[in-house]
Amino acid sequence: MPSEAWLTLAVVAATVVVLARDYLPPSGAMVGAMVAVMAFRIVTPSEALNGFSNTAPATIAGLYVVAKAVEKTGFLTPLVRRMLGEQGTIRSSLTRLVIPATGASAVLNNTPIVAMLIPQVESWSLRRGWPASRFLMPLSFAAILGGSVTLIGTATNLVVSGLLESDGFSAIGFFEISKLGVPVALIGGITIVALAPMLLPVRSSPREDLEETDLKYTIEYTIDADGPLDGKSVTEASLRNLHGVYLAQILRGTELLSPVPPETRLGGGDRLLFVGAPTEVVELTSMAGLRLSEDAQVERLGTGRTSYFEVVVGAGGGVAGQTLRELEFRSRYQAAVLAIHRAGSRVEGQLGRIPLRVGDSLLVASDSSFGRRWTDRPDFLFVSPLNVETTDRRHAARVAAVILAVVAMSLLLDLALITAVLLAALGMVLASVLSPTEARQAVNLT
Repeated sequence: MPSEAWLTLAVVAATVVVLARDYLPPSGAMVGAMVAVMAFRIVTPSEALNGFSNTAPATIAGLYVVAKAVEKTGFLTPLVRRMLGEQGTIRSSLTRLVIPATGASAVLNNTPIVAMLIPQVESWSLRRGWPASRFLMPLSFAAILGGSVTLIGTATNLVVSGLLESDGFSAIGFFEISKLGVPVALIGGITIVALAPMLLPVRSSPREDLEETDLKYTIEYTIDADGPLDGKSVTEASLRNLHGVYLAQILRGTELLSPVPPETRLGGGDRLLFVGAPTEVVELTSMAGLRLSEDAQVERLGTGRTSYFEVVVGAGGGVAGQTLRELEFRSRYQAAVLAIHRAGSRVEGQLGRIPLRVGDSLLVASDSSFGRRWTDRPDFLFVSPLNVETTDRRHAARVAAVILAVVAMSLLLDLALITAVLLAALGMVLASVLSPTEARQAVNLT
């Protein structure tokens, strides 16, 4: 074996060790390997960088931007909720989960699809009283199977197609691999549904363990007029038997309903008071037709996508002893207070008129940099971000319109794949679904 082959084998082995031991992130390890083979003169710089002239990396980058828009708007959330439903056995529910996950991953990158659906599946399974461990691995496998259905299903397909083109062969057609991919996905999906309930163990999630805390908040939501929940009963709206949170009261004008009967019909403008753990009550924002009553405050922040934090009032900074209005909390901290918890009990009433005390816990909405700005300041004893997946459903229709427009243009004008994908990515920015910064950050370089 020539010395270049031995050196190449050594570089590959060293790269595997670095990746396995997490000495470097994947991007750093691969760049280091590339530099090493150039330093040993196994390949020339032009040969090493030749892959960047391939259309596959740019196509993959565009798909990441489109997937980010889908994730941000929760475009797939209503579909998944309707597919999962509230009836049936574990196997029938698995079937309803595998179908949309496989279909979505056929046209979008697997990783953001799975990341977006995990919170939805976890909340749904806990609400049904079923272990989430029975659904999360099938979700991942379904996304992998869906990636084999079309050319853009996975980055690997695009890379192989690009390499074929660079070697003088025809590129892989969009549905060329579907003849094999569809049967494989179908057989794989049936296998998952048949075997997962028998083979997967029952495990409690860290989320369930953390929910044992007694810290509860009261947060008010409003029913959107003419929205999907308007006219439905509490049971039909899936607001009964929620995990970690319960519907305590309904305020309808001057009428107060407490406790709330399950047959109560919801109406536009109804204010619903939920009590529960902070993560659970905030996650209700992802339910279509239900919006935080404090949304107006949050929107006035102008901070882009909302993040949520728990903060404890400190003795410094002049916070204790003043009300939120006196502090001008929103303009001072660029954050909106959603709820207050004090000494083991919930604080109710108009939040802006409640004098704050040292040790009060506040649930606040702000931008993602809120914690970085205030963690080491005397205003708060500590700032803890909540691990909550939130979506901005206002632009979901724009996402659908951009995707449909690009697909139509591709079929009518016979556009190249890279052109269609980059048009879709640009459309997400022009439609104000993503900001240019969000689009740039969506491209995963690792």
